[in-house]
Amino acid sequence: MRASRSSYDVAVVGGGPVGATTAIAFARRGAKVALLEADPRAARRFAGEWLHPTAVEVLDELRIGHLDGAHARTGYGFVICPDDRSAPIEMPYAEGIALSAEHSEIVEAIRDVARGVPGIEWISMARVTAVEGDLLRCEDRESHTAFELRAGRIIGADGRGSVVRQSLGYRENSTLLSYMAAVELRNCELPFEGFGHVVLGGPGPALFYRISDDVVRGCLDVPVSLGARARTPGFLWDAFHAVLPPKMVPAFRAAIERGPSGWAANRFRPRAEFGRGDTMLVGDALGHVHPMTAIGMTMGMLDARAVARAANVEEYARERRGYIPELLSNALYHCFRREDASATEVRRAMFRTLRASDAERRRTMMILAASDLRRRSFGSAFLKIAAQAIGATVADATKDGDLLRVPGALSQYGEWMQWPAAIAVPRRLRDRYRGESTPTHPIPVLSRFVRTADPLQPPEADEPRASDAADVPVQDAMARTHGVLLTELEAIARVLGSVPDAEVAAPAARMIRVITSGTMRPAMAARMTIARRRLAVEGVPRLIETGSWRTEALADLLLLLLDGTAWGEEPITDLAEGVRALLECQTSHGGFATRTARDIPRDHEGDLEATALACRAIDAVLRRRPSASDADLEGALARAGAWIRARQSEDGSWPAIAKLGGGGAPHVVVRTALALDALIAIDGNPGEPTVRRALKWLAANAAVWSGESASLAHASAVVRALCAARAPSSDAMVRAVRALASAVAREDLAWQDAADVGEALASYDLRRVERPALGRTRAKTGTTTASASVSAEIADADWAYCKQALAEVSRTFSKPIAMLPGKLEVAVTLGYLLCRIADTIEDHPLVDPRDRDRLFAMFLDVLENGADAEPFERAFDTIEHDDPELSLARRSRVVMRVFAAQSDATKDACIRWVSEMARGMNLYSHRRKGDDGFIALHTTSDLERYCYYVAGTVGHLLTDLFVAEIGGDAALELKLREDAEAFASGLQLVNILKDVTDDRERAWSFVPRTAVAAQGITISNLCDDAVRAKAHAAVAPLFDVARRQLDGALRYALSIPPQHTGIRLFCLLPLWMAARTLVVGRGNDAMFVPGQAVKISREEVESIIAECVRFVADDDALRARYARLYDDGATARRASGSASSIANGR
Repeated sequence: MRASRSSYDVAVVGGGPVGATTAIAFARRGAKVALLEADPRAARRFAGEWLHPTAVEVLDELRIGHLDGAHARTGYGFVICPDDRSAPIEMPYAEGIALSAEHSEIVEAIRDVARGVPGIEWISMARVTAVEGDLLRCEDRESHTAFELRAGRIIGADGRGSVVRQSLGYRENSTLLSYMAAVELRNCELPFEGFGHVVLGGPGPALFYRISDDVVRGCLDVPVSLGARARTPGFLWDAFHAVLPPKMVPAFRAAIERGPSGWAANRFRPRAEFGRGDTMLVGDALGHVHPMTAIGMTMGMLDARAVARAANVEEYARERRGYIPELLSNALYHCFRREDASATEVRRAMFRTLRASDAERRRTMMILAASDLRRRSFGSAFLKIAAQAIGATVADATKDGDLLRVPGALSQYGEWMQWPAAIAVPRRLRDRYRGESTPTHPIPVLSRFVRTADPLQPPEADEPRASDAADVPVQDAMARTHGVLLTELEAIARVLGSVPDAEVAAPAARMIRVITSGTMRPAMAARMTIARRRLAVEGVPRLIETGSWRTEALADLLLLLLDGTAWGEEPITDLAEGVRALLECQTSHGGFATRTARDIPRDHEGDLEATALACRAIDAVLRRRPSASDADLEGALARAGAWIRARQSEDGSWPAIAKLGGGGAPHVVVRTALALDALIAIDGNPGEPTVRRALKWLAANAAVWSGESASLAHASAVVRALCAARAPSSDAMVRAVRALASAVAREDLAWQDAADVGEALASYDLRRVERPALGRTRAKTGTTTASASVSAEIADADWAYCKQALAEVSRTFSKPIAMLPGKLEVAVTLGYLLCRIADTIEDHPLVDPRDRDRLFAMFLDVLENGADAEPFERAFDTIEHDDPELSLARRSRVVMRVFAAQSDATKDACIRWVSEMARGMNLYSHRRKGDDGFIALHTTSDLERYCYYVAGTVGHLLTDLFVAEIGGDAALELKLREDAEAFASGLQLVNILKDVTDDRERAWSFVPRTAVAAQGITISNLCDDAVRAKAHAAVAPLFDVARRQLDGALRYALSIPPQHTGIRLFCLLPLWMAARTLVVGRGNDAMFVPGQAVKISREEVESIIAECVRFVADDDALRARYARLYDDGATARRASGSASSIANGR
């Protein structure tokens, strides 16, 4: 598009959010403005989506409004989720609100305003090729012709690669910091709605915030030093999923399976050169910082207002030369991404300061939002934090008696003192060097003297991506190790009774533990089950009776009984005594010795291998049999963790620790792997700095454990530890796995080597099963509601409506459905919507009962015969009301268009089971009111038949869809089919029991007449206070029926192969909620009192989500946890547990 004039008062180059706002700011002051945009479609990308309150003030001042066209969400501040899994820190704004929305919608909303402001000419597809004084040379990209225009003032709002900036001749000083992946978490509830969430513990910080009703944006930072291998979906999953709040993980998994919707390079350019003469720069063209503080667009909006009211560039620069947002952004990024000792201590001091003082939280947010740009505010806050960090370092050294370490430790804080020092430099001097400053050195000259502990540099040899071990026959190799170990076990069995038990206990326990730690072939699994059953009865007492057992043997015994592959819930004789004996091996220092503490020298600290195994065993007891011992198991783990952390060297490894009874200490690689293994068992937190330092050291020394000359012990120990710590996949790990899988073919493989290799391969195989299904179609940048897995034949708008309708008619089920992979999400969404349409016909209070037969017939004609849905839609027009259910029925054609694009298998399944549901509902819709005015079911059998029609059919529908997705054989389908009705009917019956009073309001009772009559009461007086005890007695049998059906639902969920995590979570989450609701409802008077809800607490919901996510692939743990759902005491302990306990999944 060409300009309509040859000259303007102002030409704004760049029509993004800052450029459009700048144009509005000038036009509001009476200027004639040319707003030039080279490519309007460029807004459909991953870029700024959060406006701080100061930016919202600019929008208000310029009468732009609150981005109504973008459906912007309100933001109240930020929440920091620390890497130590302590409680989140809520940071509300001191005043005002923020706005967030998808970037392209923000841009379009502001452009719409700009196009309507008098004085602005919107010139689209106009690329500025050169700026010469007041002349702009342009190209019309539609006609491919050149044109020119002149302007009294030229504003460069054309981003980082600004043509206007280049025309000014400024030297480029832009530093690459990291890359950031954008992911879309759909139907995800944030822990603190309305707040941006900064999650720490990954390789870089992760930022999450809501951009629409059903989409949360995730911004995942990958430092440039990690190279291209880190810019893959697999790396993002490995690096971030374990540090997220558990309730976000299912949606995050689905987002990773869809793939990132975009990547952005994060760069730093100091805001030093504001322009020259009548040519000025705003926004990213002027300067930019890391986006973690979400300050980019806000700074641009403030630039826009300032440049419009400034008389010249000098006045503009004086107003916008503020240094603090730049310093804060760089300091926070380095503080949040690094795991070295000084960064960790500064971070901890920051958290302590923010938790302790509301004033500090307010001040920090005012600095963050660019509403407080005073140097003393930033300086005093930073110095206070630094003083705390330094004090803590000195205190730790003094406590350990290692005063010689103090000078070296304090020297690490030199680089942190640059930030407050930078604001103390006189402005005239600072202005001279500011353009040369870097992200790590705000005062450039200090780069000669102050070293950065973790510089931002790309790797020297940047591999494009980590290789894959998918072709490695891991399970075959595991089977070979199992064969070696079984041969050795048979040899031990032949000498039992002729040698002391103490001599064979340790090797036998270790071998059985390794075999049962991973997938076994059927014959081996049967033999191991027999062995475990016998050991469950006599293993612990017999081992302890020997009096000379070792810690490793007892820990191995507990692990093989409580951990590993499923084998049944057998009681363990003397388990409490075994736990007590294990705790007696803990020394006063915190480590575990190889024997009981009374048998070792007083100054002995502990053995690292014994400590790692003991911690794993205690963790297994806490997860599987938490009520087995009244000992302070958490305290024992905490003491062991403190002992291990205190002995980590600065480089991240563990120095030698003397072993009991002399002998050489294991290699430093093995020691580091053992310490890592123990720390994960203790805290389950791969994001803590100690673990991250260890992972970094292992990566730097990969040649020792993954090279051709690496020993099997080294490679096995490290692979197991890396898998336990959920470390991102790497070429070194894959090389090691290949080497281990190849090594088992050796004829001379010793059983000890076979045990090491078998355990490592089992860990790797489990990790591989738990990872998301990667490599799916990537989501389209700029679309937040259209699923990338939907068939190309489906219009985005149709699928978007289906997603929206699903969330509106059932927010409860929309979230689990979003966890399902790919096309299965679409199929289940459609099945659910069709069922809801049938349900609307059956029991919507505004649907005339006389019309139901006709409506059911029309619905079945649409579904079974493909009739046009328009007449069916029009049949609801006579109802003068609207709600989500009626709206869905009135838009049935949209649902049917999406339905028509599905596979024949999906359509056949939906037609078969939804039709059966509809006919059953039609049958029950003819029930008449009794003399008491209630429509009521007659018997418990009547109730179960009703539940079959409205829910059991859904169980069969899901089974058809699941089997099609999994690709299972007839045996899998038969196994699922046996419990399909119980799965869905159990959930339905729980809803019926908790909604007794709601149903009564519409004169319905699903509590059968015979049930109440047996207690001498009636449907009419069921909820009267005077008959409360009889009312509970009347419904008690229904609670028993619901419990039996939920037990069947558990069998159904566990029949889903564990590698299909999304499907399992879809089944487990509602099952867990239903079981707890059943417990809360039984004997609860609230179920008979109108207006009182029978529901579980929000805290317990979060605990349930964490539990299901953690143990989704562990059948034994799920069975044990399911049984505990019916234990009020255990549930109360879980619901009231600390945030860290919930995060760890215990």
